[in-house]
Amino acid sequence: MTDKGGYLLFDFRLEKRPEWDSDDNTRWRLEGWRMGLDSRRLEFDHLQQGRQRINIDYRQTPNNNWQDGRTIYNGIGGGGLTLPGDWEVASGSDNTRGFTNLGQSLSTVEMRTERKSVAVDYDRELSPGWNLEVDYKHEKKDGVRATWGVIGFSGGNPRSVGIAAPVDWDTDNLEAKVAYAEGNVQFGAGLYASVFSNDEESVLWENAYGRVSAWGPGTGYPNGVSRMSLEPDNSYLQFKTYGGLNLSDKTRLTADFSYGSMKQDDAFQPYTVNPFLNTPIPLPRNNADAKINMALLNARLTSQFAHNLNLILNFRYDDRDNKTPRAAAGYPYVGGDSENQKSASSARLNLPYSYTETKLDATLKWRAARGTSVTGGLSWQDFQRTFSEVEDANEYTIHGGIRLTKWQTSSLSFNARYSDRDADDFVGNRPFRLSHVPGTTGPDDFENHPLMRQYNQFDRKRTELRLRYDWFPNPQTNLGVTGLGYDEEYSQNTFGLNDFSTRSLTLDGGWYPNQNVSLTGFFTKEKWEASMTSRSFRNVSSAMDPAQDWRNDSEDDIDTFNLHLAFKNLGKAQAMNAGVSYTLSNVKSDISTTSGPAIGAEPLPSLVNKMQSLKFYGGYRINPKSSIQIAAEWSKLDADDFALDNVDSNTLANVLSYGQSTQDYDVWLLSAYWRHEF
Repeated sequence: MTDKGGYLLFDFRLEKRPEWDSDDNTRWRLEGWRMGLDSRRLEFDHLQQGRQRINIDYRQTPNNNWQDGRTIYNGIGGGGLTLPGDWEVASGSDNTRGFTNLGQSLSTVEMRTERKSVAVDYDRELSPGWNLEVDYKHEKKDGVRATWGVIGFSGGNPRSVGIAAPVDWDTDNLEAKVAYAEGNVQFGAGLYASVFSNDEESVLWENAYGRVSAWGPGTGYPNGVSRMSLEPDNSYLQFKTYGGLNLSDKTRLTADFSYGSMKQDDAFQPYTVNPFLNTPIPLPRNNADAKINMALLNARLTSQFAHNLNLILNFRYDDRDNKTPRAAAGYPYVGGDSENQKSASSARLNLPYSYTETKLDATLKWRAARGTSVTGGLSWQDFQRTFSEVEDANEYTIHGGIRLTKWQTSSLSFNARYSDRDADDFVGNRPFRLSHVPGTTGPDDFENHPLMRQYNQFDRKRTELRLRYDWFPNPQTNLGVTGLGYDEEYSQNTFGLNDFSTRSLTLDGGWYPNQNVSLTGFFTKEKWEASMTSRSFRNVSSAMDPAQDWRNDSEDDIDTFNLHLAFKNLGKAQAMNAGVSYTLSNVKSDISTTSGPAIGAEPLPSLVNKMQSLKFYGGYRINPKSSIQIAAEWSKLDADDFALDNVDSNTLANVLSYGQSTQDYDVWLLSAYWRHEF
C-alpha cells in the first residue's frame, strides 16, 4: 500500500472436516487472505487420506520500488521510448547542460512490478511404499523496472540515460517424481523443466544528447537512437534421483544426483540500430545457441561407530560445462550505437565460462560427558575455472566447537573456524587476451590493472569465532548473549580488497511473570569494516605510477533494538489480548578515501538509515465463534544518501538520472478485524 485511504481486509476459510469416527476420509479447505489488497492469496486444498492430495495456490505480490522519479521519455511500459515533440538541445552542447527545456519535459514515473502465480501440486499414493508427485507453477510478472542505457564507447564520450524497461515475463515450472520408501531403503527419481519467456525482446530509446565529437554521424539528437536487448527466452531441463540406505542400525548413506541442461537461442539483435553507422561485416552467427550442462552429486555418510562418537562425511561434486560455441572470427562490434563498426582485428570473442567444484568434509561429534559435547572437523575444496584469471584454487578449513549444558541455570557454546585458500598464479590479462582473435594482442597487453585481484579468486585467510551464553536464573527469566568475530585477509601487495571484518554482539532476554504476560527483547550491535586499494590510470605510463594510488576504507555501524510486551487471556472470561512492540534499526556508513595529490580524493558524506516502528494491538473474543481485533502501526524512515540527496535529473553532466528522492517516510496504518465462524 502506497496511498492514503481505506482498504478492505477480507480473509475467509471454508472447510469440510469429517467426524473422527466416520468412514469419510475426505477433507477440503478453501482459504483466502487479504482479498481486498494487491497482496492477496487464495488456496484450495483437497485430501483423500491414504490416496491422493491436490493443492492449488494463487498469490499476487506487488513490488513498489519508488514513485517519485522523473523522466523525459514517452512510451513508458513499452519497448520504444520517444522524446517529447518539443525537445530542445542547445547548439554545440553534448551534455545535460544543453537540455534547454528539461524542466517542462519531465514527468513523474513509477517503478513498480507485480507478480501473479498459480501453483498446482498433486500427490498420489500408487501402492504401498510408492508415491507420485507432480507440481506445476505458472508465474506472470509485469510492470516497469529501472535500468540504464549508454550511448558511447570509451574514454569520456559515453552518455547515459535512465531507462524505464518493460517487464513482461512468463515462467512455467513443472516437476514430476516417483518415490519409494520401505524399511531401510528410500529412493526416488524425477524430471524438472523450466521455461522462461519475455514478450519484450528489447527496449529502444531516442538519444537526448547533442552529438559528441568522437561519435559517428547521425548519432546525436535529433537522429540518434539506441537499443538494448532484454532478458532472452530460455529453458532448463533436469533429471534427478536420490536415495538413502541404512547400512546398519548405526550407519546411514544418502545421496542425490542431478543432470540438467540450460538453453537459449533467441535471435541476435543487429550490431546497431543506428542506420547512419557503417557495419559492413555481418554477425558471425544468428544466435548464441547457448547451452550449459550441469551435473551435481551430493553424498552423505553418518555413523555412530562408538558409544559417544558420531562421524559425518560429506562429498559434493558440482560441474557446469558451458557448451556455447565461440565464433572463430569474433564479433567486430559497434560501441554503444555511436561509432562505425570495429575492424576484424579488433573483434571480440565470447567466453563460455565453466567451472568444476569438488568438496569433501568430515565432522566428528563427541559426547565427552553428560552435558558436554565437542565437535571438530576438516574440509577440502577444489575450484577449477575456465577463461578466468585463476584456473585452479584449493581451500582447506578446520573447525571445532564445544557445548556445555551441565549447569542447571546456564549453558555455554563456543565455535571456531579457520580456512586458507591457495590459488594458482593470478594472470590478470588472461580473459582479456582470450577474448581477442589470436595474434591481435601482445603478452603484456591488459585492460584491468595488472596488479588488480578479484577477491573471490585470490589467496585468502578467513577466521570466524562465535560464542553463545544463556542464563535462566528462574523459570520466569532468561537472558542470553551472542558474540561473533569474522575476519578475511588478502595480500597487501596487490590492488583490490585487502581485508574485511565483522564484529557483532547481541543481548536478548525474556520475562514471563505469569502465563498471561510476557516481555521479550533484544539488542544487536554490529560493525562491518573493509579496505581496498587501487590505482587510477589512463595509459601504460600512469598504470606504473604509484602517485596514482588510492585507498578506500569503509565502516558500517548497525544498531538494532526490539521490545515486545504481550498480554493474553485477560479478564474473567480470558477473552482479551493486547500488546505493544517497538523496533529500531539505526545504520551509519562512512567511506573514507585517501590518495596523493595526483588524485585529490575528497571525503564523502555519511550514509544514514534510521527506521522505527511501533505497533499497538488488541483483541476481544465476543463468544466462541466471534472475535474482534484492532491494531495501530507506525513506521518512520529517515535516510541520508549522497547518491540521491540533492541530485536532480541533470546534476551529472553525462548522466540523465531519474532524480528520485531518498525514501524518507512517516506512515500510520490503522486496521480493524471482525472474525466470525459459521
